[in-house]
Amino acid sequence: MKGRVRKFNDELHDLVVPQVGWNQVKQRREHPLFAGVPDDSFCYFVHSFFCEPANDDTVIGETEYGQRYASVVAEGNICGRLENARELRGLMFDML
Repeated sequence: MKGRVRKFNDELHDLVVPQVGWNQVKQRREHPLFAGVPDDSFCYFVHSFFCEPANDDTVIGETEYGQRYASVVAEGNICGRLENARELRGLMFDML
């Protein structure tokens, strides 16, 4: 999956970095990763960086933290998430 990894700009957006805490994930489109997970669910994040995929169609979930960023991406059989999997009700176990 092509793209870039960027650090949150704490000076520009007056953010605490790393982001540690609960935040919402807005689903951009349907995907098996979201099966049984309501849109705008809160997930727990601990991170200082976010991805900017080269192909915007790979972004399936977004989160707002000073700016909107891709928090869930999927392309083919590759998926990536920034949030803590425990809050997605065993979703990772269902995928395996």
